[in-house]
Amino acid sequence: MKKVHYLKIIIFAILALTIMVTPCLALKRVVPETTKDDIINKYFKDRTLESVEGVWSFTVNGYYGELAIVKNLSDVYKEWNYVGIIVNGQQSFGKVGEAKIVLNKTAVPGVYSGAYVVQTHNIWADQSLEATTFTTPQPNVMQANVPYLGLISFIRIDNFNTSGVGVIGGTSSGTGFFITPTSVVTNYHVIADAKRIEVTFQNEYTVTAKVLGKDEANDVAILSVEGLASRVVPLSLGITNSIKEGEKVYTIGFPLSNDLGTRPKISEGLVNGLTGLKDDPTVFQISIPIQPGNSGGPLITSDGRVIGITSSGLNSVYYLRNVGTVPQNVNFAVKSDYILPLLNVVGINIERNDKQDKVLDPVTIMDMGKSSVVYVKSYRE
Repeated sequence: MKKVHYLKIIIFAILALTIMVTPCLALKRVVPETTKDDIINKYFKDRTLESVEGVWSFTVNGYYGELAIVKNLSDVYKEWNYVGIIVNGQQSFGKVGEAKIVLNKTAVPGVYSGAYVVQTHNIWADQSLEATTFTTPQPNVMQANVPYLGLISFIRIDNFNTSGVGVIGGTSSGTGFFITPTSVVTNYHVIADAKRIEVTFQNEYTVTAKVLGKDEANDVAILSVEGLASRVVPLSLGITNSIKEGEKVYTIGFPLSNDLGTRPKISEGLVNGLTGLKDDPTVFQISIPIQPGNSGGPLITSDGRVIGITSSGLNSVYYLRNVGTVPQNVNFAVKSDYILPLLNVVGINIERNDKQDKVLDPVTIMDMGKSSVVYVKSYRE
């Protein structure tokens, strides 16, 4: 009986010690703010944001949380470039203002070395950093394999547009392309609500652009650009009724310009489908990766015709929350047919070209793009 009594005393002592120590098992506070709004207002407003910064959601063991990734300006974890601060979620994740992940840039764009901060079960320690690599398999999605927890997906839910527009503070950036010496086509959402628009050609010549026409329903806008007519070579629009699934296509644009710069980049892929979500006939489904900043770029066939405007990808946040999976590389381009009505409204008449027998290599396609594609920057403040 005495052994049982002593055993109860020992168990009670362990429980009491655990209760006393548990409040100390806290993550490290890296900012003084204790609300999500205060953190967003202080660390995201009125400043240029790095591509990884923003508010991200994540789910661990069925529990939902949110964190804000910001530049690390504190003395805590000072060897790390960025910290992911808890702004919402279960108490087990930590308190608002405490660090949950830490990140460093690597030489590879979109790949970060880092660690996931966990509360330990050791009553003599308060936390540990579980080293891992954070990768971005598609825009606004970041993933990491965390020891003991498995694959965690982080979905950006604020401060960056998920449709392929790169948002930097009070501005956004995208891509456009000349179809006449003074007319540039882009997506409507690239220039929506803009108070001022600039286009930069060949990373050298920057001029102000005016909105000549816009079609919000089909996500198309026409800009009037003066001063570059002698330097540009407009791209030709193609007829889309001859396009088939499986055709190789290219786009040229300015993905992740805050990190990769404002020189045009080329990407290639296939026409996956002749329609979009729920058989939407206005778009192509394409396998070309669409990064923030690609929106508004030309979708070019291997014979050099523009058959669409690269526009958007599936909303990863929606699919993660409602379906439980993150769609991989499902992207869309507005068909060039839907540029024509707007061109007619603004009085621009151009001829479209049918399919050609020639097949151009990617170097030639890129040379064509360099003579036509422009970096579009919209100022909303």
